[in-house]
Amino acid sequence: DQTVVRDALDRTVQVISPGWNRIVLPQGSPVRLFVANDFSGSGSDRLYGIFKSGLGTYALYSSATGVDAWRLEPGDVPQHMATSPGVYYKNKLWLIGGSSVDPNSPLNEVWCYEADHSWKRIGNFPTTMAARTHHACLVFQDTIWVIGGFDNFTDYRDVWQGSEQSKGQLEWSELKHECEWP
Repeated sequence: DQTVVRDALDRTVQVISPGWNRIVLPQGSPVRLFVANDFSGSGSDRLYGIFKSGLGTYALYSSATGVDAWRLEPGDVPQHMATSPGVYYKNKLWLIGGSSVDPNSPLNEVWCYEADHSWKRIGNFPTTMAARTHHACLVFQDTIWVIGGFDNFTDYRDVWQGSEQSKGQLEWSELKHECEWP
């Protein structure tokens, strides 16, 4: 019989009021959220979000609490990438591939937002990795993972891993070509 010992960690969390709370954000609706180090250099984490305004344009905002005091961040969000899956990796915000809401926009582009407050196109997927939409992106074991997706003709059941190399480029390798999932 094995005994499992776990360390307990107590946290105090502020809430507006018990239960569900509706918050109207003046900058619009979030389409992508990231928890990241403050790009302004405070050393603390902030919640970054790409928000869609009532006019249909996208901008990057951040907040220390995720509830109030949202600030507009400098740099123009690449509008065609605003709904792409994204991650926080190596002190950058990354947008990867095509949209997670529009099935008619498979892309193979990779963009990142850096401490200099600008979005930069880093490159494309390798030629062996198809442009896609509706894929998942996550960071695991210090690499970016891209899982599945599809385009207008193909349901991709592959897994790719990308790691940052010199000059901010991602080097991609396919981990699994045909995964089994429903």
